[in-house]
Amino acid sequence: MTTQQAQHTPGPWYLEGSPYKVRASIGVGKWRTTVADCDVDTTLIPEQKANAEFITRACNSHADLLAALLLAENALAFAESYANRDQPRIIKAHESVRAAIAKATGGQP
Repeated sequence: MTTQQAQHTPGPWYLEGSPYKVRASIGVGKWRTTVADCDVDTTLIPEQKANAEFITRACNSHADLLAALLLAENALAFAESYANRDQPRIIKAHESVRAAIAKATGGQP
């Protein structure tokens, strides 16, 4: 028996209302779905809004940021093979980019 990993709700995600909810459309003409409810404490309304905005920005930019990291990883791998005096900085940058890709994809660095 195999298990299949669930996929996240596709974006774009958006912020709605107060209490603050992060929502995503689940298709043309279909109901919205709440993917995060940041209404945890009525005394923290500015923090709730900031959390919801942060979640929305992070999720909506994830694919673009990952694509940029993958391009950088390829460029750094190429540069690492030709570098001489700056090699330690290139190697460190390459390791950092690989670690960030692993975090973004749920993989191992």
